[in-house]
Amino acid sequence: MAKSKPTPLWAKKVKKALIDKDMSLTEFAAEIKVNYNQLSNVLSGTVISRTVQEKCCTYLGIKQ
Repeated sequence: MAKSKPTPLWAKKVKKALIDKDMSLTEFAAEIKVNYNQLSNVLSGTVISRTVQEKCCTYLGIKQ
């Protein structure tokens, strides 16, 4: 079985911020107008998308 990629640091910050805001990933995806599956893949490090990363960080006020 292949090892999974480690979660990017910025994605960990996004996940923590969502917990602090008591916001689900589904709600967050709708809020930033990104497909849930795409957001999930980007946060897990499976897919790289600067656009999604920028939307997440801008909305939550996180430095990349």
